[in-house]
Amino acid sequence: MATLDAVLLGGADRPITEIARELAIPPATAHRQVVTLAAEGYLARSEGGGYVAGPRLLRLLRHLEENRAVDAILSGAIQPHR
Repeated sequence: MATLDAVLLGGADRPITEIARELAIPPATAHRQVVTLAAEGYLARSEGGGYVAGPRLLRLLRHLEENRAVDAILSGAIQPHR
């Protein structure tokens, strides 16, 4: 999940080497994790060659929004699992 956070919060054209450095993991590991997230639909390639939120992640976000789960979490009514 840290890799997903690093990719999405860092911008679409962020190099894998930068993500690896931030996460303190080898670049090959970061690349493998990003490719796996893309294969599962959580990330997708952007036109610039980087990665953005993929269809599976967007579907999950829509589901949360429809069920107003995000509002409940932000208001403190639901505590996120850590």
